[in-house]
Amino acid sequence: MKEIPNECINAILINFAKDSKNLFSCCLVNRLWCLNAIPILWSNPLQREVSKSLIRTYISTLSPEEKEPLISFGITLPNLPKPLFDYGVFLKVLDTSSTKNGIELWLKDEGLNNNCDNDEEMLISVTAYNVIMDSLITMFLRKSENLEELLINDQHMIPTVTTFLNAMPGITKLKTLRVKFWNYRIFTNSNIMELINALTPQVCPHLKQLDIKSYLPSDVSDALVNIIKSHKKLEKIELDTYITTRSTKSVVVYNISDRASEKNVKDFFLFCGHISELKIIMNENENKQIAFITFKRETAAETALMLTNAIIADSQIIVKPLDDINHIYSKIFPVLNYVGDSLKELTLRYMDFSKISPDNIGNISKCQNLIRLKCINCKKMTSAHCTSLSKNQLNLKTLEITDSSLDQNIIIFLISMWGSTLEVLHLDKLSQETANALLIHCLNLKELVIYNLLADSLKFMLPFLQQSSLKSLLINAFSKSYLKYFDLGPYLPNTLTFLGLYTDFNNDDFETFVKYCGKFVDLKTLNIKRLNI
Repeated sequence: MKEIPNECINAILINFAKDSKNLFSCCLVNRLWCLNAIPILWSNPLQREVSKSLIRTYISTLSPEEKEPLISFGITLPNLPKPLFDYGVFLKVLDTSSTKNGIELWLKDEGLNNNCDNDEEMLISVTAYNVIMDSLITMFLRKSENLEELLINDQHMIPTVTTFLNAMPGITKLKTLRVKFWNYRIFTNSNIMELINALTPQVCPHLKQLDIKSYLPSDVSDALVNIIKSHKKLEKIELDTYITTRSTKSVVVYNISDRASEKNVKDFFLFCGHISELKIIMNENENKQIAFITFKRETAAETALMLTNAIIADSQIIVKPLDDINHIYSKIFPVLNYVGDSLKELTLRYMDFSKISPDNIGNISKCQNLIRLKCINCKKMTSAHCTSLSKNQLNLKTLEITDSSLDQNIIIFLISMWGSTLEVLHLDKLSQETANALLIHCLNLKELVIYNLLADSLKFMLPFLQQSSLKSLLINAFSKSYLKYFDLGPYLPNTLTFLGLYTDFNNDDFETFVKYCGKFVDLKTLNIKRLNI
């Protein structure tokens, strides 16, 4: 074991980065393996289920200055032995929400987060959490010389921006920023807004990836637009507009008089239907209130929308669907030209193209170095969007159109436009027309994945397979018609090195299929694998 070069051991262990159980076992092999495994094991512990023991271990590594606020607050720190490693040094991914969940478990274990019977006890519990969160993040930022990824979640309070900016090296080596906003609560968390606004190229000059998920208030969208404008070396952007099913059951009520109480508003909308959640915040700029109301049923929300222009406490209200304030993505597309020279990958999830103008979508084609485009769960793209995308030629290498309700003609348009340079293509299904487009435009394809290839549609792809130079093919297949998949055998290209089947073939059926394919291809060079559905 000791004769294996250190670099080789590290190259082996890095493959277990997501397998903490086996990685921990590697720590027990010998000292050299332990020294290589520990940094990997502790590079992203907050992405796993954060336990109270993990938080306790981190607390034991706090400096005297970082422990002082906890002691001053009256938190009794356990007399723990000094850990074998300074674990905070190895952190590469800081997930503020996971940290928060672990702190709550530790506080409960210490008797500081039991059931709060009154507002005073609740305030003490929240303050205790904030004090510990601030100290831990200060420690992470001070020690983690390789902190590469920061995940901010709107449902959890984070320390003030000075905590992130004053602790060094802090976020100076940040490469990935993931922002998750699920609902309106962001309006009450000014720390998040201040931090996002502070993430300038001077603070984190190495930012390469920006992931934006779900519901975004307009002020947050402006801050994220500024990040794209200023960080002109961004290589990857993911826009996820997913809104939970509650969004179709929710409305936003504007222009409510500051004299109206929460009960006034609730009583006014009760006749629409059962209210699951109601939250009122003050719009300081207009001295008016805004109410976010979630009903139990969609029909109740539809009824509430009819009440716009009604009067509550002498003010004429405006009622809009919650989705109306999620149109900020139309602000992001126009600024893609700022990263036109650097952007390599763009992922669009749950995008409703009917809310995005063709001209805005056309900005994607200005990213001349874009090589990967993913459209997942997207809908309502039109030929006008496609025409706008074709204004500038892209040399796409990867195109994924999956779990979407895009019209087949639109998919064929996209394949025809980018097929000559494509090396990787993922599709939901295959029609005769789509297969024809592959045959005409995609002869340079190296990987093809079709997630819902019906047995009756298999014949469509055979001419393409015969002419292709594919190296990897992944399709689904089902045992009730497994004999039809025998048709693949004679058409498998001799360049193929991997054939993956999402299947429920039993062992005998699968073995028979593999032997049959072996009549046409060399099974020493072709790996045929059964994949889990």
